[in-house]
Formats: sequence, C-alpha cells, structure tokens
Amino acid sequence: MRITAQGLAALADAAIPGRGEVAGLAMADTASGFTCTYTRSTAESTDWSAVTGTAALSSGSVYYLSPSVPGTLTTTPPETAGLALVRIGRAVDTMTLQIMVEPPIYL
Repeated sequence: MRITAQGLAALADAAIPGRGEVAGLAMADTASGFTCTYTRSTAESTDWSAVTGTAALSSGSVYYLSPSVPGTLTTTPPETAGLALVRIGRAVDTMTLQIMVEPPIYL
C-alpha cells in the first residue's frame, strides 16, 4: 500500500509512475473511510492467495510489487521500461514474509 498526497491508504502500483512508493503491507482489505492497519516488519498468513496468487509463499524467495495487478506481489521482478521495480521482502517460510521495502527504481 502507499500513502496518497491526501494522507489516505491506496494500492501501490508498479505500472503507474509515482504510485510505486510503498509504505508497507496492509494487514487486511479495508473499505474506504476506515482505518487501515499495515506493517513494515513481518506479516503472517495461512493463505496468501489474495496477495500473491498462491496460498503459500515460496520460502526464501524475494517478493516484488506486481506490475500486473495493483497491490499484489510477485517473485518475478519487472524488467520493462516505464515500470517500477520495488522489492517488498523475502519469504522466511511458506506463511511469513519479512518485509524490507526498498524505494522504487523506475526502469
């Protein structure tokens, strides 16, 4: 997730310049107008499907902000010009992501 100029939480997007600045990982889907809880340390889940497309993380893999679907993660770093390369963290095991957000590198 990213923080907008208005101070609101929004999906980070590696495909749109200026929207790849990641503040942290939202801990739950949050409706507009409600408080969003997010983390910059570790996140645990028994089902990562909504975030990565698979239930389990790939232990030891590095996860990046996906350029395909805003707010999701992928183990494949983007390589296309115009996209943002944003490292989010590394899977400690199949349920735990150690979050180590890095600033975006615009390709």
